[in-house]
Amino acid sequence: AGLGLTVLLAGRLIYGVGVGITMHGAPTYLSEQSPTQIRGLLISLKEASIVLGILMGYFVGLVFSKTVGGWAMTYGVAIIPAVLIVALSFVIPESCRWLLLQGKEREALESLSFVFRGGHAEREFETLKNNQETAEQTQEVQGGGNRGIWDPSYRAPFRAGVGIIVLQQITGQPSVLSYATPIFRDAGLSDYATILVAVFKLVATLCAAVTVEKFGRKKLLYTGCSLMLAALIALSLSFGNTSQGAEGTILIAMFVYIGGYQVGFGPIGWLIISEVFPLSVRGQAVAVAVQMNFLLNAIVQFGVPVLESWIGLNFTFAIFAAFTAYSIYFVKANVPETKGFTLEEIEMQFTSMYRPNTSGTATQAQPLFDN
Repeated sequence: AGLGLTVLLAGRLIYGVGVGITMHGAPTYLSEQSPTQIRGLLISLKEASIVLGILMGYFVGLVFSKTVGGWAMTYGVAIIPAVLIVALSFVIPESCRWLLLQGKEREALESLSFVFRGGHAEREFETLKNNQETAEQTQEVQGGGNRGIWDPSYRAPFRAGVGIIVLQQITGQPSVLSYATPIFRDAGLSDYATILVAVFKLVATLCAAVTVEKFGRKKLLYTGCSLMLAALIALSLSFGNTSQGAEGTILIAMFVYIGGYQVGFGPIGWLIISEVFPLSVRGQAVAVAVQMNFLLNAIVQFGVPVLESWIGLNFTFAIFAAFTAYSIYFVKANVPETKGFTLEEIEMQFTSMYRPNTSGTATQAQPLFDN
């Protein structure tokens, strides 16, 4: 039994490392390979795929829930998509933009030919090459050198990208849903609660994916945060309320909160971090964002019960509501609308927000994006 537990924990640890690497690589790769017109759709579908996987996991777990050793069978079923991911990773090419950054022009053109057909690949290649040369010239004008991720000229994209991920977690997402199970149990839906929630999350995420290129990133963030704010206010007023109808209000508020998160922070947060960082530090910056995601998820998950014991659940939800209200301001002030821009245009516009001064540091100019 001891050996079995050790193997299980080791497997979970290795699995978690793999998930972390994938969470870093997937949005970065998709953003660098996707055509501008459908980049938002494809990266948002990444989030939808995760939710679909969660739904399938819940369903398989329910099927084997009454089977002795069913948890092992559930893990066994997960081997199938894992093998597919590994196999297909050898089929797709390396990122065209990363290849260009390494000076591998022939390989970059071949990579683009995987996405674009005929003369479209060559035209896209020339555009990317010209944009990269322009970005390098701009960097030389602003001081040149191998600037690291903490360079002052990267503060605006870093603030926008990492800030979104921080707010994604401290608005309560890791812990609010943990209260859904007892609510569903009281409503007589405990056996199918997780599947019901996962189906609803999938539908909401798909709605965001198919509308992100029409309405833009910021409108979906505004919509999602507004729904979350309304839900959190309702939850803060309803928990502990013994009046008739309070339980129904909580149930509805939970679904509104879930829908708001899956329309806004869920898919759009990962979309923003895959778009705003400059190519030269994108890998590092996305890695920082992913680590912040996991770190704050754990802090909120384990910290909320302590906070609840100190001030009660109502005030805890009120704190989440305050952070959500601030999120709306943060999106307004710091997050650009990236719809319709190439990654190079986004990088150049962020770069133009900073001008080096005589002391060798950078001063912030007015942003060019429509806020």
